[in-house]
Amino acid sequence: MGLDADTGRLNVAPDAPAYGTQLRWNAPKVIKAANEWARGANGRTLHVLAPALVKAGPQRRRPYFEK
Repeated sequence: MGLDADTGRLNVAPDAPAYGTQLRWNAPKVIKAANEWARGANGRTLHVLAPALVKAGPQRRRPYFEK
């Protein structure tokens, strides 16, 4: 989602709760990678938000009774 430069907080919104758990476990690696990617960034903490909402798409296959 973004980095708050004033507080050094990296905000992320995973697609699913399990991804949020993985992000928390790997927080030091994620912060280090974000700081290397955004030169001059000083991220210090990781804040995992609620999973991002996804839009419902059209049904991918027909119901069994249609031909």
